[in-house]
Amino acid sequence: MIRRILLTGLALVALVAVVVGLSFISPLQRPETHVVQLPQTSRVTCVPAGGLLAVADSDLHTAEAGGSEGEASDGFVSQDTDGPTVVRSDGDAAAGVLITSGARTWVPCETPASSGMLFVADPSATELVLVNTDATEAAVDLTLYGPDGEISSVGARGIAIAPGVTRRVALSVLAADAGTDPVAVAFTSTPGRVAVLARAVEGSSEQHYATATTVAVEQVISGIPADGKNQKLLLSNPGVDRVDVTVQALGESGTYSPASTADVTVPALSTVVVGLGSDLGSEATALRITSPGEVGAAVVLDDQPGPPVTLVLTEASATLASAARPGWMIQLSNPGVHTVTANVEGAEDAKIIVRAGMTVTVPVAEDTDRVRVTADGELVGAITSGTSNGLIVAPLLTVGVADEPGRDASYDTNLR
Repeated sequence: MIRRILLTGLALVALVAVVVGLSFISPLQRPETHVVQLPQTSRVTCVPAGGLLAVADSDLHTAEAGGSEGEASDGFVSQDTDGPTVVRSDGDAAAGVLITSGARTWVPCETPASSGMLFVADPSATELVLVNTDATEAAVDLTLYGPDGEISSVGARGIAIAPGVTRRVALSVLAADAGTDPVAVAFTSTPGRVAVLARAVEGSSEQHYATATTVAVEQVISGIPADGKNQKLLLSNPGVDRVDVTVQALGESGTYSPASTADVTVPALSTVVVGLGSDLGSEATALRITSPGEVGAAVVLDDQPGPPVTLVLTEASATLASAARPGWMIQLSNPGVHTVTANVEGAEDAKIIVRAGMTVTVPVAEDTDRVRVTADGELVGAITSGTSNGLIVAPLLTVGVADEPGRDASYDTNLR
């Protein structure tokens, strides 16, 4: 009994000694943390030849596809290009190509993507231009959706494009079954990315262009000018279920539902055309398209001298910009639920109030070559020209360097 008590006492004494000893051990010091600013470089590809115009809040660098960069430009570029050109900046840049040979038109520059969709009003006279400006080879698959469903096409899969290379694909061959009916062309690229542009085949007397867009359950297409009479809404459903689509117009007089878009349904794997006629009331307008499933959407303007203009969704932002010319119009639309006040550099009226669900237009000021919008809420918009020598619709794009704090980083002693 006494021996058991002594053993218990010795165990307690040993335990207390261990605890006291551990209390004198200093904890391991954590490595010192440092704030690291993450890179925010962006690149856009400008496919056609013409007058390249780009706006940014940081230095801009340009280079031919597969070539070396030239000297940096301080926030604005105006130069002629002979073909695919890459524009790089330390933030988001707004860039496009002004084409003046024949009737004028504007082609926005694109961020290379691994997937997307284009709308082609007349595939019989159109070709696709695929450009790989990355350092990785791309293999592109094309899927065509017509009014009667998916179009089976030989040669639409596995189109290999090496870095710095441009490939052309004739839609008149791939979409022979569609004739002159509009089609949507969905593309996927693995493992690289590509910029894809639809344009009239070489040798055509009148050029027309369409840039890529994405599918979404809600999107806003801005820049529809006033007094249009032959405007068409194109919708494509890449899914396997029929989709009902709701369309709202954000006009100068408020939000309303165009009569021609009531009860719009898009069958699976198909593309439909909705003629808007005069339903937009001769007002400058943006369209909000919503659906329970993802769809692609575009608006085709084809009632003015010059080539048709294809508009696709634009990203809403509180900071927008575009190149501009005196005499053009600034068109701002508010897709939100609160009134937005915008300061517009390059406008005759510097301060503009845009109420929820409405569109406002103001002229571009004299002696200016760019427009920049800074607002207290998100807007969408475009710069539009007159139609005497071809209509120009240059989307107002997100611009600037994101003001994001750096992230904490620490040295890992296990790294070699």
